[in-house]
Amino acid sequence: MSETISVRRLFQVVKKRLWLLLASGIIGGLVAGGITYFVLTAQYSAQAQLIVTLAASETMSVNDIDTNLQLINTYKDMVTGDLVMGEVSRYLEAEESLVISKNEVREAIEVQQSQNSQMFSIVATSDQPEKAALLANTTVEIFKKNIKKILNLDRVSIASYATANPVPVFPVPQKMILIGGVLGLVVGMITIFSLEVLGPRIKNQAYLTDNYEVPILGRIPLTKSQSPVVKKTMVAEIRDSSVKDRGQSEKDYGKKIMRGAK
Repeated sequence: MSETISVRRLFQVVKKRLWLLLASGIIGGLVAGGITYFVLTAQYSAQAQLIVTLAASETMSVNDIDTNLQLINTYKDMVTGDLVMGEVSRYLEAEESLVISKNEVREAIEVQQSQNSQMFSIVATSDQPEKAALLANTTVEIFKKNIKKILNLDRVSIASYATANPVPVFPVPQKMILIGGVLGLVVGMITIFSLEVLGPRIKNQAYLTDNYEVPILGRIPLTKSQSPVVKKTMVAEIRDSSVKDRGQSEKDYGKKIMRGAK
């Protein structure tokens, strides 16, 4: 029964300030939307895919597949190594007039591979979709050239080049607005229960009858609610009564003295 009452009370508290809850959710969504469109810088992604193959004259075996999978880890390290990243940086500055350091190229590049797959992707992220595609394609070309020169292997082929994608990968407006709205609702709930807990315990007669189902026997006015005029009147009455009592006491004392003299 107590659980039912508490759930009912919870519903009443939320219902009483439902406007505050809805306003908090809307404000949270608007704030998140504003941050998404006017504060955060959109990031775009583009990927080029490579595949590890064998020469046409070679026959594929299980051992060859295992060897290729192990080599991919080496390829990953080479892609993000100083040799490839430095050459990408110099090429972009010389051929594309894009000034970017090798560390900045490394931060923009990520190598991805599905488990047990002979295909891996070079993913580039930038604040411009065309720039992201340029970074990815330049990296795969320079990597393919260096892998053949250093390891004397020609097993890596470019499966697909990167293309500019105008849809940002971050931030996603719908997701950001949804998160902002949910956070706003949470803040609204906390505010509602804080007002309920920190407010007066007994608010009115209906509060007692609705929550505790007890009869009201009477009312006692609060002292603080009395007006200054009433307070002054009460003080004056107390003073008058004290003066009268003192005068009466003096008369009684005088009578006692006279009786003693007789």
